Amino acid sequence: MVGIFAAPTWFVDVRDTAVIHVATLLATDINHERILAAGHPPNSRDSILPIWRKAFPERQIVPDFDFPEPDSQVLDRTLSTELLKRYANRDWLPFEKTILDNVVDQL
Repeated sequence: MVGIFAAPTWFVDVRDTAVIHVATLLATDINHERILAAGHPPNSRDSILPIWRKAFPERQIVPDFDFPEPDSQVLDRTLSTELLKRYANRDWLPFEKTILDNVVDQL
């Protein structure tokens, strides 16, 4: 429960992280570079709740916590995005898809 009160952080799907890890091993043009696997800008926990409410209208989801909106942050994701496109032929997995894929087996 304590984790729900953690500060908003950048969000990335584990599948995107896996592609980027393998891509850095395969890409001969990547050498000693820091690659940020950050799929989506910081979201408060309140951004997850509406996704669950929409997907599972029969469920009673807790009310919003009314956390303040996260600060705007800019990260250079150019290289990680390019690796995803090069090795997986796609962009970052959508935030909503990741949130739902993480709970579908629990419901």
